[in-house]
Amino acid sequence: MAGPLGLRKFAGDGPLNTDDRPLVMFRAPHFAGINAASPYGRLFELLEGQWADPAELMADEAGAAELMARLGAYVAGRDRYLRGLRAEIEGGPEAGVESFVASARASPDFTTGYAYGLALATQRSSSDPAGARRLLERLMAARPENPVAGQLLERLSRRP
Repeated sequence: MAGPLGLRKFAGDGPLNTDDRPLVMFRAPHFAGINAASPYGRLFELLEGQWADPAELMADEAGAAELMARLGAYVAGRDRYLRGLRAEIEGGPEAGVESFVASARASPDFTTGYAYGLALATQRSSSDPAGARRLLERLMAARPENPVAGQLLERLSRRP
């Protein structure tokens, strides 16, 4: 979630949690009861705080810039996927589809959004074949190097 600078920013001037003063362990029940947000609401509060900076975690070595870009894309894909799950919970099965496709588009390394989109298309293939085809086509456009959406689309097209 964060490197050293992000953790300092997050903690602020709060007291230190040490082995001889385990504040987090003893105060956690109190803090959990204060916030009326859902568990996933608290997760999004943390994500939107943008505590993570991939540059903090990388040394100035050959290839670091490329790896930082990939890590940034991975985090963006992960966040879009999680937003899709939230949208699905709050708005129904169709509400998160755009975020799942955007997640697949954001990072070739974060594959969960792509896989979840494939699962949704498979689930819909009997009840809404046209919708399943559209979703598979969007996944193919998002990740053309990944053949699975195309293979599923071909199988769906062969159905009577």
